[in-house]
Amino acid sequence: MFLEASPPRIKTRSRLENLLLLILRCLAFLLLALCFTRPFLPFKSQHPGGEPGQRTVLLVDTSASMRREGMQETIRQRVSETLESLSNKDRLAVMTFSNKVHRLVDYPETTGITKEKRDELVMQRLAGANPDWGGSQLGTALVAAVEAITEDEAREGIDASNGGKILLLSDLQQGSVLEELNTFHWPENVTVALEPVEADATSNAGLLLAASSEDANDMKKNRTQVRIWNAADSETDKFTLAWQGNGGEAEIYVPAGRSRVVRAPAKPGPGASVLLLSGDEEEFDNRLHIAPQRPRPINIVYVANQPENGPQGSLFYLQKVFQPSRFLLPKVTAFSQLPKPEDFRATDVQLAIAESPIAEVNLEPLKQYLAAGRKLLYILNDENDLGGLQQLANLKSEPLPVLEKPKTAAGQYQLIEELNTRHPVLTSFAEPRYRDFTKVHFWKHRTWPESAFASANVLARFDNGSPALVEIPTGKGSILLLTSSWRPEDSQLAVSTKFVPLLFSILEYSAGRLAQKARFATGDAVPIPQNPVATAIVKPDGKRITINKGQETFAGTDTPGIYRMVTSEGELPFAVNIPPEESRTQPMAPKQLEQLGVLFPNVSTAKPDEPTKKSQKPFAEIENQQKLWKWLLAAACILFLMETWLAGRMTRTALTAQEG
Repeated sequence: MFLEASPPRIKTRSRLENLLLLILRCLAFLLLALCFTRPFLPFKSQHPGGEPGQRTVLLVDTSASMRREGMQETIRQRVSETLESLSNKDRLAVMTFSNKVHRLVDYPETTGITKEKRDELVMQRLAGANPDWGGSQLGTALVAAVEAITEDEAREGIDASNGGKILLLSDLQQGSVLEELNTFHWPENVTVALEPVEADATSNAGLLLAASSEDANDMKKNRTQVRIWNAADSETDKFTLAWQGNGGEAEIYVPAGRSRVVRAPAKPGPGASVLLLSGDEEEFDNRLHIAPQRPRPINIVYVANQPENGPQGSLFYLQKVFQPSRFLLPKVTAFSQLPKPEDFRATDVQLAIAESPIAEVNLEPLKQYLAAGRKLLYILNDENDLGGLQQLANLKSEPLPVLEKPKTAAGQYQLIEELNTRHPVLTSFAEPRYRDFTKVHFWKHRTWPESAFASANVLARFDNGSPALVEIPTGKGSILLLTSSWRPEDSQLAVSTKFVPLLFSILEYSAGRLAQKARFATGDAVPIPQNPVATAIVKPDGKRITINKGQETFAGTDTPGIYRMVTSEGELPFAVNIPPEESRTQPMAPKQLEQLGVLFPNVSTAKPDEPTKKSQKPFAEIENQQKLWKWLLAAACILFLMETWLAGRMTRTALTAQEG
């Protein structure tokens, strides 16, 4: 009763008109919104079976430490379990390693075959991959496995770039070499799954020839010193050391995790070359091969018309310098007349030293000696006596220029101030502390006609510019000429610290490397001397390997033992043993690999605020390649044009209808 009646309002009902125009406008704005979202389409797999499986590298350790009891059975069992866990889509490669890495099965070989055939191929290849005697180059092996995964990614294309996993089957002993990982950047999409292989026994000890055993007193006493390692997880500390074939033994005490240098029993004879260690549970590293010491005979010939034996002559100081040692047996022989050319063979003479003047009868033997590639040390006593030198150098005997003799006042002397230390004879004086010749006084020296010997190379000069040491090439050989001598009346060279290294450098320049290394590890490259000429190497099993001309190294040191290098001067024995690191069989901590950048499945090195960025990085790359936003923008523009055209047409139609 208090309210005023209000009649209901009647509203006109609206309806949608121009539905097509509405749809065009909605689609245009929708495409414009999608354009700003920068969408992309994920790649579809190019593989016929759908998305590719995970890449796996089965990396199997075949180093010497894997020879321990029970390890091969464990390896076969682990490989079988791994193959069972892999699907047919997974891509598989198999590699073994010791001091070298071998690819047994590569990714292309396992592509397109059934799982049964793949597993059969892997087991067949691994059956012949038994442990060798090499060291464990674990770092090199891991880098090679990563490279295999990277190569397969490049081979398959970007859609398959999902990284991979390395399944490492190894004893992971502390002697593994990891240096290769120090400079390697580990990829973020490759992980390593460790499958430690444990031996049935843990007590192990190894031995190595100690450096102190090279002492001359030890050699005279026929005693040898060795270093014995005992593993940290070893359960024994008492060992026995004896020569093979000899009943005498020495008891050794080495605590677990420690090493000791001990003296081995006296050798039963010169032929003994193998030391045996017993008392531990593993035998793979209990033999130490020691090459018999055979000093190299060196024949040095001194030629002079009247050899002087007293301290005023040159021969006296030569005999003092070239003394026998454990590496060399030098013998200095003086001649006034050399044997006939057919009896004076360069293979029997490592260095010839001659003082001018040279008798006519000695020229032909020395020419033959030089033609074989040897060196002649020539002491010039008179600058007017160069005719014989011209004949030795195969130069025409032309009149030599008349030169003024160098004048040195009483009490004055010359110093050597310019040295070509790049030359093999003078490389031992390359360092500044050895290059100083200021304490070596030269009272007399002879003038050298440089213009008359155009091919000569001046290696050293006095402070007045006169040549002191000159090399004259003569075919394969050469003549090293001293314009002064080491006689006391000429210089102080014989009583200086420069004399011995200078003469030994000249000897090595003529005879080749004087002391050949006699100890190597399996897998090492043994340098081949070019002088004396090496023709073959006889391995411990008696197999003879021919050495090609110009060959610089021998890489066939695959088994421990005594090798013999056959040369023109006789046989040079050398010993090959397993790398001493292989005796350190206690397991390493996986943290060592982690510190070098190796990633494990449950380890992430990303910072808290970076995982999202890293996970989005592949999507950004795909979007950047596709650039769908450009097509969406173009489509939106087309729809806006169509909408504008349609709206204009509809407006004109409506106006025409109203006017009519």
